[in-house]
Amino acid sequence: MKESFFKTLVIDRNSQKVVTKSNSDTVSLAYSGLYNFSDGLAISINDSYYKVSLSSDVQSNNEMLSLEEFNNNSAGRKLAIDPSDCRIVKFNNKKFRISSDIVSDDKLKEFLGVIADSKTFILNTGQEISKSELNKIDYSGSNSNEKREVWDYGEVYLLAEEGTIAVEINNEFRIARIE
Repeated sequence: MKESFFKTLVIDRNSQKVVTKSNSDTVSLAYSGLYNFSDGLAISINDSYYKVSLSSDVQSNNEMLSLEEFNNNSAGRKLAIDPSDCRIVKFNNKKFRISSDIVSDDKLKEFLGVIADSKTFILNTGQEISKSELNKIDYSGSNSNEKREVWDYGEVYLLAEEGTIAVEINNEFRIARIE
């Protein structure tokens, strides 16, 4: 049995506290799904599964999950959202534009990593809208015609077609093509 959900935490490696923005000193954890199995519960974090225990049942710090186990970029490969356009993902110094084309799970090949982030942006430009800007009241209505999009980024996979990858956006895999 599986209980589905998708959440992202960004944690500062030094203080081990949850922060609002990711940078080189943070780790992003995408957790999605709680599973019931014969021995207890497991949770999916960045596409790996971990046994869930009550904190009172943990005997030592060695049994606890460490942030050092998580690397946002699998195999040291650079995977990130382009800061100037949220519709573009960078992988290994190449830019991939995310399309609206959906790809089924059976077409996914090699797992490349997890982008574990959420962005709100202007649809026709890809420009991110900051949290402070989102919280402002638009008294004049000047932004009312602006088409906004919210994307929750997740797992990224290689596809069979050369120059394409699949990026999980809002729980669907979309095809991204090299620019």
